[in-house]
Amino acid sequence: MLSPDEVRFPPPGDGATPVPASQAAASQVGVELAEALGDVVYALRIAPDVAFEYISPAVEQLTGYPDSAYYADAEIAVLNTLAEHRATIQQAYAAPADVVTDFTVPWRRQDGHVIWTHHRCRKGIRPDGTVVIYAAARDVTAQVEAEQAAGRSQEMYRLLAENASDVVWRTDLDAVVEWVSPSVSSILGWSQTDMVGTRILDHVFPDDLTKVRTATEVANDGGRVSFEARYLCKDGSYRWLEITARPLLDDDGRVIGKVGSCRDVHSEVEAWHALERSEQRFRLAMESAPTGMAVLDLDSQFIEVNAELCRMLGHDQEWLLTHPLSDVVHPADDDQCRRMRDDVLSGRVASQTLEVRLLHRDHSVVWAQVAVGLLRDEEGVPLSMVAQFVNVTEAHDSREALRFLATHDPLTQLLNRRELLVRMSKMLAHRRRGLATMAVLFCDLDGLKQVNDTHGHAAGDHLIMEASRRIAAQVRDEDLTARIGGDEFVVVLPEVHGIDDALGVAEKISAAINKPLFVAGVEVPLGVSIGVTVATAGDDATTLLRRADTALYRAKTAGRNRIESYEPEPAR
Repeated sequence: MLSPDEVRFPPPGDGATPVPASQAAASQVGVELAEALGDVVYALRIAPDVAFEYISPAVEQLTGYPDSAYYADAEIAVLNTLAEHRATIQQAYAAPADVVTDFTVPWRRQDGHVIWTHHRCRKGIRPDGTVVIYAAARDVTAQVEAEQAAGRSQEMYRLLAENASDVVWRTDLDAVVEWVSPSVSSILGWSQTDMVGTRILDHVFPDDLTKVRTATEVANDGGRVSFEARYLCKDGSYRWLEITARPLLDDDGRVIGKVGSCRDVHSEVEAWHALERSEQRFRLAMESAPTGMAVLDLDSQFIEVNAELCRMLGHDQEWLLTHPLSDVVHPADDDQCRRMRDDVLSGRVASQTLEVRLLHRDHSVVWAQVAVGLLRDEEGVPLSMVAQFVNVTEAHDSREALRFLATHDPLTQLLNRRELLVRMSKMLAHRRRGLATMAVLFCDLDGLKQVNDTHGHAAGDHLIMEASRRIAAQVRDEDLTARIGGDEFVVVLPEVHGIDDALGVAEKISAAINKPLFVAGVEVPLGVSIGVTVATAGDDATTLLRRADTALYRAKTAGRNRIESYEPEPAR
């Protein structure tokens, strides 16, 4: 029989916190494995109240009652146990937590027939004080009746044993086989003649010898034992058997040998070991992964994280396991992550990948590509989410740098002509109706050529950068400032009430530019000519820029270092 440490129960269907992905897989395989063997697996809460949190559907085949009857009334399990055996159950359930306990009691089926059931259980105590019995039960009526019959009649015992599918055997105190049932041939390939007179220990896999010797000593001292070990087959291979043994007593109560049964559990044990290896590989993959990995519950709470994710975020495992994903996501990207979670949970997508900002412990930003997938049980019920975090900060910064270079002037860091026209077009397309309009100021520095000729181009670059700072200081954050030529700048005011507002800004820029400017300790003359226009219905970005340029031309031809507004040419 699988032990409570080997059988994992699925989470109850009442919204309880899901288990991690690896444990969820183990749970499902464990339950399926137990039920395939005909075992009944259950989780019985005994404090603060009494209720079945889970009982496998196999209980109906065993007792005649459907699992729904046990969920509706947990007392049915005790009431159907013969009264004289109920103390056995209470004693087993009173054992210390995490101690595996075995007991065998008779159950009365729904049809009135009494069967014997062997239970292997372990008591668990949760952090909130809830006490749950995790157990597996199986029908051992044949074995019990065989043992009872042996006490009454050796011949009757032998008849039952020879017809049992499990191997029944008897040894002396030295573990020499005195009798074994014919079914040994179907499991190990040996005949009865082959086995009788041989020592059990001679058939045990070397790595299991210590376990079998210990069990033999316990049985020789009068104790009942149950264990799993590998035994030699006639073809030279080894098979896993579940051994149950008890002492054989003479009329004076002295131990003169042992009797017991063997059950072939090779497939189940190998499957369980394969699952353990698979889980170990998953753990190793997480631990050695070059990217951050995590298992999260359905509320995006971390329940398992690897070392790389801890390194990426600067937090230790203990801190992450007490926080949700939202605590490490930049507030600006939190809604994106919530939508991603909802899309995955709803089944609209099987998985999803986003590029978001994560917050390092030192408050710096880590750009990460986050991929999230959903883990479900075989009935499609969501269990948990698995997420992968790839640090793409360098790649993101490189892309942003390239994007900036493509849209900005490298000297002043202001917008370039192409980007200015793109943004103006978007603003014009989304203009709000009302009194406000857009204004464009076309600025041209006066005196740059003289500075270049007198002091060199480095001084000229210094003058251009200083002029860009002075212009930018006179406008709002929502306004656009661009350098579109050697000494040409454009300022776009998305919302002004008219030409007077635009002229007011132009005057501020002119005053700022005309303040003293020194190059190599020498004051240099600098002025600015500005052409101003405002948008009218139907104007596009190129038209506005051309009209402002026309006004600028008038300012320059009228004497430079002045402001002119656009006026249409008079009709001829």
